[in-house]
Amino acid sequence: KLESYFSGKLVMELGSGTGLAGIAVDKVYPSIQSMVLTDASDSALALCQRNCDNNQVSAKAHVRKLCWGDTLALCPATKMETGGETCGTSETTESFDTIIATDVLYDINMWKPILETVTRSLK
Repeated sequence: KLESYFSGKLVMELGSGTGLAGIAVDKVYPSIQSMVLTDASDSALALCQRNCDNNQVSAKAHVRKLCWGDTLALCPATKMETGGETCGTSETTESFDTIIATDVLYDINMWKPILETVTRSLK
């Protein structure tokens, strides 16, 4: 039933943390066009990248830094390295067909920035 949200779609995970949800989507729906796993924490991004590598996610999956309230700059998505290389800001932003998130609404002060990111990032 969920395949229509993922098959051939550009997908972004907000607040990936360990990357569990994004890795699962990559494995269950190999027909996704692209999966971008995001987090604001450099340590979470390093762990997420390590988990992606250990679980042999497809080349369509990328780990990128994203703070809620921002959008991803349109640039080649590359795997996050421990050094924390990220795309710079750009007036042109990536847009996604589907956005997933798990356990991100724990802080009421972050609801508005999350909504801004989702609103500006969906196609």
